[in-house]
Amino acid sequence: MGSRRPLQAIIDIDGKVSNLSVIESVRHLDRAAIESVRQWRYDPTRLDGRAVPVMMMVEVTFQLR
Repeated sequence: MGSRRPLQAIIDIDGKVSNLSVIESVRHLDRAAIESVRQWRYDPTRLDGRAVPVMMMVEVTFQLR
């Protein structure tokens, strides 16, 4: 069973993650979740052919091995 960390992020017009915030905090995992998601890249969202920023929720799951 893992521990899930929900985050809110803005995906900018280049597909990069910005304005990242933790929704449910577990202090020992917050930094790792944020550092991981900051590395993610997305295809930009397009509206009428133009790239636009979007807000989205992402979830990071941690598992002990």
